[in-house]
This record gives sequence, C-alpha cells and structure tokens, in this order.
Amino acid sequence: MDILWQKIEKESKPFFATLLNVGTHPPFIDADRNDPNGSNEIAAFKRADQEIARLVKGLEDRGFLEKGIVFVVGDHRAMTPRTTQEIALFGESSLSRVPAFALGMTHLPKGRVKSVHQHTDFMPSVLSKVTGMECLSDWQGQIFGPLPSSPKVVIYSHPAIRDELRVYIDGIYHQLKIDGDNTRWLGTPPHNGEKLLKQIVKQRLSTD
Repeated sequence: MDILWQKIEKESKPFFATLLNVGTHPPFIDADRNDPNGSNEIAAFKRADQEIARLVKGLEDRGFLEKGIVFVVGDHRAMTPRTTQEIALFGESSLSRVPAFALGMTHLPKGRVKSVHQHTDFMPSVLSKVTGMECLSDWQGQIFGPLPSSPKVVIYSHPAIRDELRVYIDGIYHQLKIDGDNTRWLGTPPHNGEKLLKQIVKQRLSTD
C-alpha cells in the first residue's frame, strides 16, 4: 500500500494502477489466521470487504476520490450454485454477471447503473475520461459519465457450455455454436447475423 500512497501523493500526471485479490477463490484460506481448517467462503468475502474498505478509506483520506476513480470488479461470478432469486431476476445470464462498483470522479448518477456492460468497456471508458475523446466500436460501451451507454453487442462464453457464446443485441440473447468451419447460430440469428458471425470468427482467429 505504501507504494500506492506515494504514487498518489507525488504523481502529477494521470496514472493507472491495479490491485488483484485472489483470496475469494477456493480454498478460501484466511491468510491472517493461517488456518485452512477455519477458513470458509463467508469469512473470505468478509475479509475482502474489510480490505477494500480500508483501501477506499485511505484513498479518501488522501483526497484521491476528488480527482480519481476507483473501480472494483470481479472477473467472473462466484463459483457457487445460483440462487432462485438470481435466476428469477436475470435468467440464464445470471451465470455470467459479475459485481462491480465505482467511486470518485465517475460523474455517474447515484445508484444502480441500468445499462448493460462488459469487461471490454472498461479501458475505452478510462481513456475517454483521461483524454476527453471517445472512440468506441459496436463492441464497446461507455461506463462513466452522466449517461453511461451499453455497447451495441455484448458477447460472452457460456460458463457451463464452453463451445457456445451468448450474444446480446437489441435486448435479445442469441446463441452461437463454436464449431470450426461449421460455427453457426442456434435458433433465430440477429438481424445482422452473418456479418456478426464473420466479425466474431475474425476476432477469434486474430487472438488465438
């Protein structure tokens, strides 16, 4: 933490820093107690909450929230069974929803953000805040600002069916089967399905 505090107090230019927490992953070992037999998921998340609160308090005391942004996000949903409430609220997409919150100079309206976002929205949104310029593709949304906007296309792999993608477009979920040269839509494709399929295949080929 001392390095972060020094960076905040001395750095005059915008900077980006990340902190990674893995304590909320199995086997949920409480590092402070160093007792695996006494560790559990609830204790692990309580400890994470306490540490995040300590970090935020330190940032607040140093005036960081008056000029910077704190963004806390999970990389995937908790590795536990879905609750009936989750399923009722979000349906199948509850498998892929992750918690996130932002503090500081986000210019977001207070309360829950209703627009739909994905991890790939984050960096373009940060760059927009730093540079004042916005350059987004159909695959990227704007997280920060008084009017956060969803990307035109949200895409993610199904956590339980690894060769299927879920594509959210125009308020509707579509299924895409990844099967080499036979990659195809399952059920009714989106209105621009052929173009979208080619874009997804091209993206996969360029990153594999």
